[in-house]
Amino acid sequence: MRNPFRKDEIDLWRNRRLMAWSATVGSLLFPVLVLLTDSEQLGDVAVPFYTWAGLVVTSYTVSATWEDKTRIQASADVQTEVIKQESV
Repeated sequence: MRNPFRKDEIDLWRNRRLMAWSATVGSLLFPVLVLLTDSEQLGDVAVPFYTWAGLVVTSYTVSATWEDKTRIQASADVQTEVIKQESV
């Protein structure tokens, strides 16, 4: 059976997932770091840090959804074309 994904697509999605998971784990551990160090500077960086982490996770979610939607649409277009060719 032929693999529908090319190796570079698999690597691309692996890297995207790794980045999203890194941002999620970092977002969960950041408050612990702030509490353990009692650093005012870390508290000041919280808003930009959470903005960045949220954007990373959001971009992964949006790109995954868009990729799935376009892949399904392309598959439906191919099936429609095959049906048209068979009926001729």
